[in-house]
Amino acid sequence: MTRAWIFPTNLELPAWIIIAVIVIIGTAVGFSVFLESVKYIGPVKSTLLGCLEPASATSAGKERKWRIVYRRSN
Repeated sequence: MTRAWIFPTNLELPAWIIIAVIVIIGTAVGFSVFLESVKYIGPVKSTLLGCLEPASATSAGKERKWRIVYRRSN
């Protein structure tokens, strides 16, 4: 378990730049993909798929975490 609300503040400038690039590109790409999906499959289906993304990411993350824990215990 980690404390996600505690963010390290003693990072060097390259680390801050990498974090900023990831956040900006991740936001821009995600929003662009959402807008393109609205064009092709409609707003209702796009929004429903967008709402499923956090749930699928959570379940995939939990599965990965348990695989890592299981490997370390063996």
